[in-house]
Amino acid sequence: MNPLRTGVLLLTLAIVPRPGAESRAMRAAATTPYVNGSDTAADVGELLRAVRGASPLVCGMAARALSSGFGGSGWDAPAPPTGAEVRERLASLSDRTLAPADVDTLLAALDESDPCAREIGARMLGRAGTDAPVDALLARLASTSSSTRAAAVLSLGLARPRQAIEPLIRVLSDNADAVRANAAWALGRVRDTQAVAPLTRALRDAQPIVRGAAVVALGRIRSTDPVDALMKVLREDPSADVRRAAAWALGQLEDDTAIDALAAALQHDDSASVREMSAWALGQFHDAAASALSALATAVQSDRSTDVRSSAAWSIGQIRPERAPSGLVQALHDADDDVRENVAWALGQIRDTTSLPALEKAMQQEHVADVRRVEFRALLLTGEHSERALTEALKSSDAEIREMAVMALAGRGMRPWPMPRPRPRPFP
Repeated sequence: MNPLRTGVLLLTLAIVPRPGAESRAMRAAATTPYVNGSDTAADVGELLRAVRGASPLVCGMAARALSSGFGGSGWDAPAPPTGAEVRERLASLSDRTLAPADVDTLLAALDESDPCAREIGARMLGRAGTDAPVDALLARLASTSSSTRAAAVLSLGLARPRQAIEPLIRVLSDNADAVRANAAWALGRVRDTQAVAPLTRALRDAQPIVRGAAVVALGRIRSTDPVDALMKVLREDPSADVRRAAAWALGQLEDDTAIDALAAALQHDDSASVREMSAWALGQFHDAAASALSALATAVQSDRSTDVRSSAAWSIGQIRPERAPSGLVQALHDADDDVRENVAWALGQIRDTTSLPALEKAMQQEHVADVRRVEFRALLLTGEHSERALTEALKSSDAEIREMAVMALAGRGMRPWPMPRPRPRPFP
């Protein structure tokens, strides 16, 4: 197998979670409005068959992607299987200024038939930043090959040169879906308001990959001009991925006119991913209307998706109403650990003393240590410390809870832990 293709396979596996390996962090990553996802993942056997015989340099690059992205995390094991020398070569490759010969080689890669060569060439050119060959990339927007045009747009989006704004707007009408989608994404990275009107028109594109990229770009630019258009997308777009991206964008824009639309999506959308993102978006409105709190409280109590219930609880904690909604308090007994933890965190944020009895009861019945700690934190944050709760806490087998009780008795401040923050973010 072509070694570059091996690297791309590994890069792909780095962002595709394995079924059954779900965690809160992975669920948070899964709540990004990525609008061109796939249910097809390479399996481990395919991965191992592909890597055997790959060059150490490509294998090292892909391994770093599996750990923390192309740039690496900075601190790694001193003796990785591919050798420390490979790591050093990769570091120098990502940090150095591209020589003219390197630029020519990478530009030529954009014209190759091999998609992996185009991918690596486009990304390395884009990561060159101010040293990127912008004129040469712009010239490739006129290529007869849609693959070359799409790769050039990818490079321009990574480099973000101001002179690319108008050419990128023009290729929003390209006859290739990939070019239009990449152009919308690139304009979102440049973040110039002159792209708002053409991106808003792209919301009517026939292809969901283009509409979704335009939605995310508008959310990144943060102009409130397209709010009405984004609400229409949230209500009517046939793609759940695109509707989900619209919910995220409306949360980014924080325009109060979108609150009712988000609340309606939380209550009625068929897709759990759309409802979850709508719940998260409502948490961005700290002065949310009663309709938003009502929808969130209903969701945290009765939505069939644990992710929706968890995000709804978090959003109520973000909004911090004067009184804890009854639906939130009742969710202290939710069957899901993460939901209960987010509910307790939210009650700690709200600090409604009327929720104290429910918190004390929930803490006595709680069997998960992390959840019990958050419940105790909520008790302490209300400002009215129950003598019984503190006495019981001092006897707890959980050292964290005993320490929190001692700090409370000593009148010391509450440290910020724990603070669950389910924060969906868009695919870059």
